[in-house]
Amino acid sequence: MRKRTWLVVFVALAVIALAIAALPAENDSSADAGSASVRAELERLKHRLDDETAERARAIARLEAQLRAVAHADAARGSSAAVAVTAPTEVGEPTEQAEPVTPSEHLEGVFAEQPRDDAWAHAAEDTIESRLSAHGAGAKLQSVECHASLCRVEVRYQDTATYHQLAGSTLKDPNKRVWAGDSFSVPTEGAQGELIVVSYLAREGEPLPPMR
Repeated sequence: MRKRTWLVVFVALAVIALAIAALPAENDSSADAGSASVRAELERLKHRLDDETAERARAIARLEAQLRAVAHADAARGSSAAVAVTAPTEVGEPTEQAEPVTPSEHLEGVFAEQPRDDAWAHAAEDTIESRLSAHGAGAKLQSVECHASLCRVEVRYQDTATYHQLAGSTLKDPNKRVWAGDSFSVPTEGAQGELIVVSYLAREGEPLPPMR
């Protein structure tokens, strides 16, 4: 009886030992199965996340394209409105005009551009010099130059009174006139009270160059 009891105990112990020996292997396989399941779930979530990210990127791209289209349309409408508003003002805007030219500036420009006609110019210069010398010390010739049909004469008078006196005498006696043709004079008072008169004399029989 006692032997049978020990045999049962021995068999039970052996079974337990075998069970214990087999236990780690079962745990390892269970752990491997759990790890594989977790990896599979992670892969599934990763693919799902990648799909959602791609979809959101496509949605963002569509929204950006729509915004660009709206901005382009607004800019087009704005430029059209600006043209419609500014076009009349631009058409009606006064153009910048050059400063008006005085008669003396006009004649000075024409004189400077003219070539010299030596045959007429020499005779005209001699006539002007000789007639001015008859006015005495009250009028001093500073310069005289003639070109094709225009002479420029600069005379210095003692004062304004002397100038008017000599001008009056030439009106009373045509023989004392310095020039028989058309003329234009510009008097300028000097620092010492003298009067500088620049005159432009047209060739006999020709008018002074008209203003353009």
